[in-house]
Amino acid sequence: MPGQTIGIIGGGHIARMLTLAAKTLGFHVGILDSEENSAAGQIADWQIVAKVTDELALVKFAERCDVLTYEHEKISLSQFRQLQNIVDIPQGFDTLSFMQDRFLERAFLEEINMNIAPYTTIVQFTDIEDSIDSIGFPCVLKTTQNFLGDNMYHVMNSIKDIKGCLPLIHSGTCILEAVIPFEHEVSIVVVGNGLNEYKVYPVAENQLDGEKQWYQTHVPAVLDLEVLKELERVALTIAQGLHLKGVLTVELFVTESGMIYVNRLISLPIESGSYTLEATSLSQYEAHIRGICGWPLPEIKLISPAITLGIRGGELARSIGQIPYHPNWYYHYYSKNKQIFNQLMGHVTILTQDIQSSLKEVKESRIWIE
Repeated sequence: MPGQTIGIIGGGHIARMLTLAAKTLGFHVGILDSEENSAAGQIADWQIVAKVTDELALVKFAERCDVLTYEHEKISLSQFRQLQNIVDIPQGFDTLSFMQDRFLERAFLEEINMNIAPYTTIVQFTDIEDSIDSIGFPCVLKTTQNFLGDNMYHVMNSIKDIKGCLPLIHSGTCILEAVIPFEHEVSIVVVGNGLNEYKVYPVAENQLDGEKQWYQTHVPAVLDLEVLKELERVALTIAQGLHLKGVLTVELFVTESGMIYVNRLISLPIESGSYTLEATSLSQYEAHIRGICGWPLPEIKLISPAITLGIRGGELARSIGQIPYHPNWYYHYYSKNKQIFNQLMGHVTILTQDIQSSLKEVKESRIWIE
């Protein structure tokens, strides 16, 4: 209820947006992050400066909060479980474990009959050669532990690429997965409140840059109506299977023939859903706060088609220079302490009835130089 304290583990830009939403609803907010004066800590009521692996700091943090959530998966699951005797953790632990372990995530998706890319478990190097015939090329070897880093994968297009798998094999158990030749990379935000009430956001289409980092989202995705309905059904089925509290982002691939493959589950708001701040009737950030607090959920309405683009460190100055020329663009800057070239420093959303015309305007702005 308003007046209580929501604790957020992590102090980056997602935590900042969650903090703004929580305070609008009348909550106090505490942050746990290793960076003093973090992006979220600047606007929260208080912050404990400590690593998220600091067990004593976690306990002290939990003792000051009524509800606990997080902005990333780089948390010790065993330490996190111990906090449930101190503070309410509405999201539970399954969704966090799925974010951390690809094998557990895929086992869950198979259990609820979701379509996923063919895969097999790899324990030692010889397992790869034994599995290639069934998986085929191209394929990708990934560590099962998602939180080890975004670069913990190796793509193979032919047998000669197998030798590049050794570093990943040495890091632990992996999965070998077929590469899906998709036409559309999409995401759906869905929210639940623990009262068997779920709301699904419009299907959004995403683009990644050359570094495989999120670059752009446009909504609604331009797909056949039957495909859109099936994507919504998939997201809702997953949310129901998890008894979801809070926001879940479901990332999926859609092939040329309309086949749908679930790629990843993220049990928190992420950058691709930031269009919801202006383009929908309820932002994903407020939806997450409502969900973890067990509040009723309103119907989600798309106010306008939109494009959202990330602003990274190398684009920050150019984006600020364009502010006088684009009065209808919605700018969000995350007030981070350090400007790092490839790190997200903000985003901009454009509400538009003509996506292609707006994309031309984006290109002419020269903020995002290819």
